[in-house]
Amino acid sequence: MDANELYHKLTQAGDDWADKQAAYNVLDDTKNAVLAQLMLKSSATSVAAKEIEAKASKEYTDHVKHTQEAMKLALKAKVNYESIKIWIDLKRSEEATRRAEMKL
Repeated sequence: MDANELYHKLTQAGDDWADKQAAYNVLDDTKNAVLAQLMLKSSATSVAAKEIEAKASKEYTDHVKHTQEAMKLALKAKVNYESIKIWIDLKRSEEATRRAEMKL
């Protein structure tokens, strides 16, 4: 691969990571809002009971599950990005070694 292809591959991986991290952040940031909305729907009399009911609901547990899945995707995208960076550094090092050997 030439430098332009490597740059393109790295920026694509970076964009993918950013998109997945943003998706995770939205889900994580809205967790309390989802909980609050579910608590408002509850007919329980105490705040603690409303919270327990809301956290036990399918809607809330699904939201938490989706948040965790989004985190996993973001982490995998980060690993991919970092792996490409390391691979580029290794290729650069190989080329430097090859050039040094050619001078000998």
